[in-house]
Amino acid sequence: RFKVTLNNESDGLELSIPVIAPRLTEAVALYSQTTDKASEAIIVPQDIYPDVGYLEFTTSSSALVGLDGGIEYLVKYPYECLEQKTSRILPFILAEDLINSFNLSALRGKNLRKEVQTTIKEFRDFQGYDGGFKFWKDSYRPSPWLTAYVVYALGKAHGKAYHVDQYMINRALEYLESVLRRDNVDWEYPYNKNVQLTTKCFILYSLALWNKYDHGYMSRLFEKRDQISLFGKTLLLKAAHIYDNSYYEKELRRILLNKIKMAPTT
Repeated sequence: RFKVTLNNESDGLELSIPVIAPRLTEAVALYSQTTDKASEAIIVPQDIYPDVGYLEFTTSSSALVGLDGGIEYLVKYPYECLEQKTSRILPFILAEDLINSFNLSALRGKNLRKEVQTTIKEFRDFQGYDGGFKFWKDSYRPSPWLTAYVVYALGKAHGKAYHVDQYMINRALEYLESVLRRDNVDWEYPYNKNVQLTTKCFILYSLALWNKYDHGYMSRLFEKRDQISLFGKTLLLKAAHIYDNSYYEKELRRILLNKIKMAPTT
């Protein structure tokens, strides 16, 4: 409301501005499977906005329903640091057969392999003088965690017959072996003891994928298993499996299974 007065003259203006509260939306997903008949009851709330929201049903003959959208997102993934580049191609490496068999992406077959191989070639530009990998090409220091992640991805790629530069991977393996055996590692970031141990479990597993073993450090990490995060224990379990150490494998599996909590909705 506005009012102006000048001597004996006055005028005013009043506007009504509607207040529109933001409409909060909620996404609910239900999954089910059947070999016969199945029914699902849906109760539509009464106080809903008629112009907001929708209901979508998707059926599939496999458990892969809805994956195509996520895979297409990876195809167009725009980010350029090495961790993100690795995360972009890793699903294509691990799920190549599924993507090709179920036509989950327009990028498949030879084009898929070409895209992955081209990205792998770029990894050399992110490698530091000491063999470790950096998040960005111009980063000052390498990251032990990132290097373990990249070596893991390259190990999986090598197993799928992708070409991995031998000089590049050898330098990375030497870097990881150095980090694994040293306690005075320059972590660059303020890693706490828990994260340091988890990183070393990842390193042990990644090295094992390339047939690089350190049985002494395997035992050392196993002795510290109570100090290691749950994720770190899963990595140590994977390493123990490759090391073919049945006792470590059995004990770590027992610890992980004891952490499982069942809920009524599980």
